[in-house]
Amino acid sequence: MPSLFGSRKAQFFIISALVIVSVLLLVSTWISPAAVIDTSAVALNNGPYIFDNIVNKANETVAISKAVNGDCSELIFNLQEFKNFALSYAISNGYDLTLTYDNIPQNCNIPPTVKFTNITLIGNNFFANRTFTTTKSFT
Repeated sequence: MPSLFGSRKAQFFIISALVIVSVLLLVSTWISPAAVIDTSAVALNNGPYIFDNIVNKANETVAISKAVNGDCSELIFNLQEFKNFALSYAISNGYDLTLTYDNIPQNCNIPPTVKFTNITLIGNNFFANRTFTTTKSFT
């Protein structure tokens, strides 16, 4: 004849195991939100990437422009097109962009120097400004 105490030991073991597992689960869900670090603010601020891309592409625009018979009109056209595109891209992403450069002479017999006098990108909690000079040699 089976003992009644042996059956109760098994029931107590199963009930105590369920209680312990439930307590551990409750404690882990209570602690876990505090342990997670929120890095979404860094990922949402894409201002530094946009600014660096604008500066790099401004240099690249000068580098890829060609001169035909000593005429800088392609360089002037490419810079104006880049400026229009960069301004519209910055506005569509919620930034205010100022991109100015010195006038470029039509005559390209001497290597033209493009001085970007002001590239400023302003956004929500972001500000970047740079001035630089790049020279295009037509060889």
